[in-house]
Amino acid sequence: MYRCPSLEHLNLMKNPCNPVFTNQTVYSQFRAKFALWVPTLKTLDGTNFNDDQSFIAKMKAQEQSKMARVKGDGGLATIPEEKGSSGVKQVSYSSLPSRDDGVDKSVKAQ
Repeated sequence: MYRCPSLEHLNLMKNPCNPVFTNQTVYSQFRAKFALWVPTLKTLDGTNFNDDQSFIAKMKAQEQSKMARVKGDGGLATIPEEKGSSGVKQVSYSSLPSRDDGVDKSVKAQ
């Protein structure tokens, strides 16, 4: 959603990803996730987020807790980028090890 920094209103009522007709709790969690993912969003499915503030706060706390655990455990290490003289990121790849799996490669499909 970073490509839509001005997105304020989104309606997903007939979209299959929308759990509006399944369960109120699931739908409230769905709305809370969208409120966190798209901070510029004012309405989702034609209604504002006033009634969803408790779910939004709960989801935000859960996300912050996950991030703290990942950072605290040293879980995900960052990989430094190498930039060449052109300023473009240079990525070096190593070739996969070859293996002889006993397949006769001389046979061709007809």
